[in-house]
Amino acid sequence: MVTKVDKEERGVGMQNFQYSPAWDEFVHIVSIHSPRAHKFLAEHFPAWTIRSIQQKEARQPRLPMTICEKTFELVVEHLAAVNYNGLVALSCDDSKLFSSLQLYFDGNENKHYLVGAVGGPILVPNPDDIKTVMSDPTVVKATKIPLPKVAPIIVAAIPIPNDLDANALLIYLEQIVDGLLTHNVKVTSYSADG
Repeated sequence: MVTKVDKEERGVGMQNFQYSPAWDEFVHIVSIHSPRAHKFLAEHFPAWTIRSIQQKEARQPRLPMTICEKTFELVVEHLAAVNYNGLVALSCDDSKLFSSLQLYFDGNENKHYLVGAVGGPILVPNPDDIKTVMSDPTVVKATKIPLPKVAPIIVAAIPIPNDLDANALLIYLEQIVDGLLTHNVKVTSYSADG
């Protein structure tokens, strides 16, 4: 607070101001629940702007586009961050989407992918050929993505079609359970809504 007043008196902005991690987290939670409350708080205390919070979130690691080793490493990191080593329950819920295909550039792999199709991302070697790939009749747009209706740790988000049966979902489940158990995550149950 003293530093903020000092900077205001000198006519300098709040650039390079160091916030404590606990304060950052509190301000972030306030901004999620109420941007209006965040604005009020920021008028009286030093705080990140909503735009700065969004930029900080954008730099966070993204969810992998497939079920892979990174998927399970992120779960382990998240559980460690909240200091939890107890039992874990898995759930699957199909959340309806507007079916569409989008070109996505993966900066880590330096490749373009077409996302939104059933079966996972499709590598697009030449982005100029995107219309050809999108018009391919074997590319089916996904209409659902399995997500639980509680505050979750998202393990994987896989696009699926309307007519996917339980046997096909079982393949994903086995991959996820095996990966979590390999990383010593104590999975006790699994539930799905359909």
